Amino acid sequence: YIEDRDGCCVIKQNANSKRCWNWSGLDLCGDSPKLQAFALKFDTPSDAVVFRAAFLQAKDLTAQAEGFPDEHEFYEQRGMLCRLEDDQWCSKGWGEVKLMRHARTGVSRFLFRKEKTKELTACHQVLDHPELCKLRPHVATDDCWTWTAHDTSRPEPRKERVALKFGGPKASTEFKVAFERGKKLALDDEHSANRSSSGFEVVKGSIGLIISRSDSPGYQEHFVLRSGLGARTVCIGRSPSNDITIRSSNVSAMHVEIALSDDAVSRDALSGKQHVLLRVRDLSTNGTTIKFPSGEERTLKKAEFAAPHGTVLLVP
Repeated sequence: YIEDRDGCCVIKQNANSKRCWNWSGLDLCGDSPKLQAFALKFDTPSDAVVFRAAFLQAKDLTAQAEGFPDEHEFYEQRGMLCRLEDDQWCSKGWGEVKLMRHARTGVSRFLFRKEKTKELTACHQVLDHPELCKLRPHVATDDCWTWTAHDTSRPEPRKERVALKFGGPKASTEFKVAFERGKKLALDDEHSANRSSSGFEVVKGSIGLIISRSDSPGYQEHFVLRSGLGARTVCIGRSPSNDITIRSSNVSAMHVEIALSDDAVSRDALSGKQHVLLRVRDLSTNGTTIKFPSGEERTLKKAEFAAPHGTVLLVP
């Protein structure tokens, strides 16, 4: 596979020849994938340059892929996307609207690709949040919805206001039903739910966490981990194959994994607040900081620790 992840497919020129490239990658020739080192030598330096350009293009195409083995599509329709820019709605053209669900985590994604060029124009998680992903009808038409989301289709994620227009009221209603369903897919209907003051929809034996960036104070991603039935592991990093993608050169392709420990829900005897034992695996080169609601900060390393609802992960 040619993929953008730490330690893999970092192409470098051979120290002894301008016609040769070196890299490491997952070799699929054997019974199971194995990380191998490769060297490829060409007849001329110009052939080597052409290969490098194609190799890097392949990495970019992998990063822009809309589907991964753990995702499946549960909605598709044609629509026209607009963005609010300088207080004016700017059309991005007609294209393909998709809603994808991650089979392991239950997290849903909204995707929009332009009709002719297939350019990825919008990509964000579908969240049950008081400010984000709240569908509102457009005042001028009955077949258009507007909402706010953290878009990750461009190199730097940003909070944006978007509008999506359909070919008629029926298609518009079907989208709303699917969009709202995407918010609920990550929640376990067998657990009784309650809403916290931070805006999470949280079930018993679960914890709501926030991801923030040190270089972008306004950036936030919200997710819920729950124990027992439907327990989740959340993968965070720069590569789109993660459950939560953070498009920043400071973030590793696979930065950190977080999961609930088995049956690890406890309650503080003094405060009565729920604590959940998290299993944290740091995969990055520059680390992640945990910021607790009390204000205490802790550098993230491979460890297990108790964390209350509303804990913040501060990535570079």
